[in-house]
Amino acid sequence: EMSHLASEIQAKAVLLTQGDRVIAQVGELSPEEVQDLAAAIAESWQTSARVAKILGKEQLRFEQSIGGGEHILYSFALVEDLLLSALIEGKVPLGIIRHRSRETAEAIRKRLEK
Repeated sequence: EMSHLASEIQAKAVLLTQGDRVIAQVGELSPEEVQDLAAAIAESWQTSARVAKILGKEQLRFEQSIGGGEHILYSFALVEDLLLSALIEGKVPLGIIRHRSRETAEAIRKRLEK
């Protein structure tokens, strides 16, 4: 599923992470880049959870897209802190990234339930 997603949205990398631990990854990043990206993804999730707590809310879902230069980092929580993230270089519409990432996340979630 992750390789198919990477191909469809022309992702430089697709990661499945829990906290800052990389569970699975596809793409062209070096191991050091993958670990650095996983740490940044974990920090974003933790920041979102802290903001929710400050506001007296529970973080029920997490979805975030961050653009920088020619890159987009899109992350979506399957459950809790189990995150599917894609690093895209270039001009892929965010709607397509969101749609395909959600489909892939659902397929992964179903596999995990088996």
